Amino acid sequence: MNIPIDGVCIQGNQIMADESAMTGESDHFPKETIEECIRKQEEFEHDNKGSAQTPHDVPSPVMLSGTQVQNGAGWFVVVVVGEETCEGQIMASLSDKGPEQTPL
Repeated sequence: MNIPIDGVCIQGNQIMADESAMTGESDHFPKETIEECIRKQEEFEHDNKGSAQTPHDVPSPVMLSGTQVQNGAGWFVVVVVGEETCEGQIMASLSDKGPEQTPL
């Protein structure tokens, strides 16, 4: 399922997102509710005597436009739509260049 908006997961079951379109990484990232992410962050910090070292250490509740859900099911709240999404801002920056100036 393609995600057309930016949002936050409020309920989910084994959600894995392919964010390769945004990050270039081929790994699938787990998505959890904010409460579950905070709990796992605290658990990680307690077990490892410090904060997470990589984005893969703790799941994220953020769902980005232009990415895909590969596995699982859930609900998320829409935060941003259209040109204000991550994907929309990237596309706008690519198209706002204007006419290209050449030496000829």
